[in-house]
This record gives sequence, structure tokens and C-alpha cells, in this order.
Amino acid sequence: MIRFVPADVGTIGQKRKQVSRACNGCRAKKKRCRHVEASPKDLDSQIQAAQLAKGDDRIDAINDDYATSPTADSSTIPASTRPSLQVSPSENTRNPVCQSTMAAPPQDTLAPRFVDGLNPEGVFLAVHSPQDTRGAFSHDRVGIWLADKLNSKEKQNDRTLTRSWPQSSLLAGRHSLLPPHESIRNLTSIYFKRFHPILPIINESAFRSLGPTDPAYILLQQGICLVASMIPSSKGHLFLGDSEVPLQHREFGKRVVSAMRISTEAGVITDKIVLIQALVLMWMFSDGPDARDVSSLLCARVVQHIQSLGFHVYRKSPDQASHYESTMLCCVWAIDRLNATFHGRPVLMHERDFGIDLAVYIDSQMPCTRLFLHVISWLDKVIDMYRPNAELRSSDLEIPFDSFEDLLVQSQSLRIPTPLLGQFIILISLPRAVFSLSRIWLIFSPKATIETLYHAVSILSCRPRSFNTKILSSASRSRRELSAERVTSLVLDKQVCQLTYFPFVPYAVSLSLSVAYSEMRHTKVPMLRARARDKLQINCGLLERLGEIFYLAGLMSDMGKSTLDEYDRIYLTAVEDYQQNYSGSCAALDSIRATERVEIIDNSNAVPSTSREFESNNGVNGHSLLTQESDPSFYVDLPDLDVFGLFDPNFNLDGIDAYLEGNLNLTYPTNF
Repeated sequence: MIRFVPADVGTIGQKRKQVSRACNGCRAKKKRCRHVEASPKDLDSQIQAAQLAKGDDRIDAINDDYATSPTADSSTIPASTRPSLQVSPSENTRNPVCQSTMAAPPQDTLAPRFVDGLNPEGVFLAVHSPQDTRGAFSHDRVGIWLADKLNSKEKQNDRTLTRSWPQSSLLAGRHSLLPPHESIRNLTSIYFKRFHPILPIINESAFRSLGPTDPAYILLQQGICLVASMIPSSKGHLFLGDSEVPLQHREFGKRVVSAMRISTEAGVITDKIVLIQALVLMWMFSDGPDARDVSSLLCARVVQHIQSLGFHVYRKSPDQASHYESTMLCCVWAIDRLNATFHGRPVLMHERDFGIDLAVYIDSQMPCTRLFLHVISWLDKVIDMYRPNAELRSSDLEIPFDSFEDLLVQSQSLRIPTPLLGQFIILISLPRAVFSLSRIWLIFSPKATIETLYHAVSILSCRPRSFNTKILSSASRSRRELSAERVTSLVLDKQVCQLTYFPFVPYAVSLSLSVAYSEMRHTKVPMLRARARDKLQINCGLLERLGEIFYLAGLMSDMGKSTLDEYDRIYLTAVEDYQQNYSGSCAALDSIRATERVEIIDNSNAVPSTSREFESNNGVNGHSLLTQESDPSFYVDLPDLDVFGLFDPNFNLDGIDAYLEGNLNLTYPTNF
């Protein structure tokens, strides 16, 4: 008969202890056998080994309760007083499980151990190391934890190894996630010509002085290529690795961002200045449904690093401080405001915590940057209108808003250098044949890009007194609609300028779409409703084009287009019913009127010809307005029709309202 005996009898971890059989001698004497049981020393060793196998997590958690105790140093404890984990060969042979469990670290790497107040060892510790145990065994404590200094040193060595390992093993991988040399040169040129004049987060001179194998250079070069890839003209340079065809904008961005996140999270770069630059460049690209959370986390890390450097409390004038330090502080301050606007988050940097005059730092910047920061200053005032207690201060809901021309004068940005202004006037002066045959690239206008942001801020400045009623004053409504139309025209008209696609460009278009949707949703005038529908359709097309670069722009375009499809379906159905119902009644009305007209002519000749001419010219008799084909111009003929009230219940109109109209509320988190 074969009997299976478990191999782990008597070990730790079983639900019920298995009783071993006595030896032959004890069985003959009818006595309790103690020959095969584990000795107390073996059991203690097994328990200590199991505690070591669980790691230091539980010990660290308990050790927090005794963090104030001065007994964290056990370097003065004699080695002889420490428990030994050595197991004799005979014991290991007898218990193979114990042998595998007891493969513990050497004595110097022991975890901290607990000495309770009733342990006599505490008396010896108080004699040999009174500085470590003074006050430890008081009435409110049950013991002390003895931590080994060697363990802390080992943890520091492990941390050093984790930092040096990615730097050596991922160097080749990061190189493979850079475009070819020719593409790098073109993308770098695009970045410093189009993005850098407005947001100079990169120290260009310091960047160009880095070596090509420097990890900081590789990280910043990836960020520069990432931001430059958001320009449509960069499509031909988006190569990575061994790809033979250019990648799509979003695919290129996702791969580069993944590589940059590995470098920043693995601790390859420790310079906070470089980390701030890289994180800001990563913040400018957002993709995927979690873009709001990722961007907000990146912004929080940027603010944390710059506050760690103390740039916000340095009491230095712009002449005494480094110019780049003041520029970096202004850029991070602007990013914090934009992030709060896009994602409905509170700002993290407050001027009451600054030890410097931010206005002086802003005035010391270059013209394009200075104009951009002046618009951000207005945005900061608008954000204050959307704070939770803003409804209690009704006087603050309407602020005097300067025109864009006034901002140009205030920021002294009228004389921006010609390469930054654009050459549209020169191109107009060329002959038409030369203009049509020559392939001339329009140099972008940073003024138009910043003007797009200005009109987005202008839209947000028109806040209703209550978001439940959405009632605006006439002046605020007119300003909001004009700013929305201006945003659409700036992005739509390619012949005026080439916009630089900062994240606030699709955000401004989304605000214009929300304004058009709100007007179409709540207006009672059919003509204005038809006009708002056309604006909504145009903005959906613009966001669809921007969706090739910005994921959330395409998402908002899809919601707008689905709303338009449902709206047109219901409206055309209502128009067809309207035509069918009124065509028969109008035909009967025409026959009655013809009979009456014959009787009137026969009896008396009192009807003036001018009346009949007026009726004929206005289509009353011919009812041309009722029999024409259904086209967009026909939307003005059904004033009493509530199209949105006829939407399919499965369409989730409430969700569309909450997202599209909630986009105009800064306190409402949106995915931009």
C-alpha cells in the first residue's frame, strides 16, 4: 500500500499543523517522541526567515509610529547580541523546505527588529547604548525598533543602481526613437521658428552646446521633435527608427512621448532645469482619453520642480537674475493658467506666494513672449470670475476687457521683426502669374496665433450670472459671438497666416463651436438658428482637421457632427410633413380664391390691380415658397418647430448639452 506524505509537514504557512509519527523507540516505550520535532531554535529561525521574505513593507509601516524615537541607530549594538540565522547542515538536510527558506541575506543586511519592553535584552541595550534607548521604554510605549545603518546604505546603493541601469541599457533605445539626422534638423528649425518666439521654454544656447550623446540632449531633442510634429507642414519629416514612410502626427507623438516618459520616470535625468523643459514639451502634446489627467499631472510636476528651485521667491531684479530664469518662471506660470483653463483645475501658482514682481519679469521678455504673457494676464483675471465664490460678487462678473489692438500697444509689440510678422503684404504685391506659379511658403504670424488665444479669453470673459439660466447681457452676448466668429475666420483662412498649433488653438475652436451650439440650441429666431447651424458645421470641419493632431479635437468634432446629423434628419422630416399638409390646403384655397375673384369681377370691378400684383410678387397665389425643394434656406420657414424636443431619446442629448455647453464653464472639467 502506497501512502503519500506531504513534504512540508510542520512548516509555516499551513492552515493546520500536521502531527508527525513517533520514532520506533518512542512507540515501543509509549512515550511522546521529541526526536523528529523541530527544536525551538529551528522554529525561531523559520519565523525570522519568513518575516524577512515578506520584505520591509510592514516593518516600514510600523516603524513610522516610532519615527520620533531616538533608537533608529543600532550601530552600537554588539554583533553577538543579534540573532543568528545560521542553520546547521544536518537541520537543512532534515528539512529541505527550511533549507530553501533560510537562503537569507547576510547578517549585515538584516531588517530592523523589534525589542519589546518585557524582553531582558532591553536592559542590556540601556546599559551598552543609552543614547539609543533613552526614553524608549516609557509608559506609553511597548518597545523599540532597532534599525541597521547598513540597511539604509544598501537602499541608497540600490537607488543608485536603479538610476544607472536605465541610463546604460536604454541609451540605444532612446537613440532609435529619434528621427533621422535630416528630419531632426528640419523639425528643430520648425520649432525654433514657430514655437520658440511665443513660448521660449528651451534655453537655445545651452541646448545647442550639449553633446549628441548627452542624455539631456536626447531628451530635449525628442521633446522638440514632438512639439514640431504638431505642425501640418512637418508631415514629411515624421520618421522613427527604420520606418520608410512618414508616420501620422498622433502616432509619431505617442511613440516619442512614451520614450520621454521612460527617461523622466526612470531617473535618467536629475537636472531639474532639463526636467522642467522636457515636461513642458510633453504637456503640449496630449492624446488619448486620459489626456486630461496626464496633462494635469505633468503641469503639477513642472510647478513642483520650479518651486523646488525657488525661482518664485528669489528677490532679484531682472538685471540681477538670469534672463532665462525669469523667462522659465513666466512660461511655467502661463502653462499653469492654460492647464487650469483647459481641464477645469485650480491654479497651482499664486502671485501672493511670489517674492518677485511678476509684471517686471513679463515686461523684460521679448515682444512675442511679452504679448503672449499679457494675454495670459487677462486670462488670470477671467479665471477669478469662475472661482466657487464668484457668484457672491456679482460686480466682478463683468470686467473691462481691452481690445487686441490695445494689448499690442501696451506690450509694445507693434514692431515685431519682419521674419516673425509674415510676408502676406509682399505676396499680394506680386503679379498673379508669379504668385500662382511660385511655391512660396507663408511665414507664420505669431500675432494671429496669439490673437486666437485672445479671442478665446474674450469668449470666456462673458460669463452668465448663473449657469442654470445661461442669461447674458446684450453686450456680453455680442462680444462672445464676435470673438467666436473671429476665431473661426483665423483658423479657416489659410491665406492670411499660418497658425502655430499650440494646444490653445483647438481649444479656441472648440469654444467657437460651443457658442454656435448654444445659439442654435436656445435661440427662438429661425434665421439665427440657421446661421448658428452653419457656424457649427464649419467648426466641426475645423476640429476634424485638427483631430489628426489633437485627439480631443476629433472627439468634439464627432459629437458636433452627430448632433448635426440628428438635427437635419428631424428638420427635413418636419419640412416634408409641412409641405404635404399645406400643399393640399393651398390648392383648395387657390380654387376658392379663383371662384371668388370671378364673382367679384363679374359683379363689380372694385379690386385694385396693385393688390393682385403684390400677392403675385410675394408668392401667395403661386405658393412658390411651399412647393420649393428643401434646402438650407428653408430653415427660416418653421418658427414654431422645436427640433431638439423631437430628438431620439437614445441620442443622449443631455450628455451633448453637458459637454458642449459645459465647455464654456471653466469650473467644468473638459478633455482639452
